[in-house]
Amino acid sequence: HIPWSQTVIAGFSQGGAMTIDVARQFPVAGLICMSGYLHDDLTPVDSPPPTLIVHGQFDPVVPLEQAQALKSTLESWNTTVFYQEFAMGHEITPAAIATIRKFILKVCFS
Repeated sequence: HIPWSQTVIAGFSQGGAMTIDVARQFPVAGLICMSGYLHDDLTPVDSPPPTLIVHGQFDPVVPLEQAQALKSTLESWNTTVFYQEFAMGHEITPAAIATIRKFILKVCFS
């Protein structure tokens, strides 16, 4: 019974790419892509939800440049993008969790 307006979909790594690929078509409050990337065949959607991208500057699995490319692509499609790099690898740190929490509060309860 949670409304779409208070639903956030998140994914890590390949799950982040899947979140961006699939979940943009739903009227959710927001999307979170953690250490993810952009699938090659992604196309724009109408009214995309705000999207948070968090990525490690030292990620050895998904290079930082892929997160930056994702950010640029989504912005070119008029998506509101919140972007944050952290001094971390392919992981989720307490600092990243704090950023994620702030994003969820902003998109669900503002």
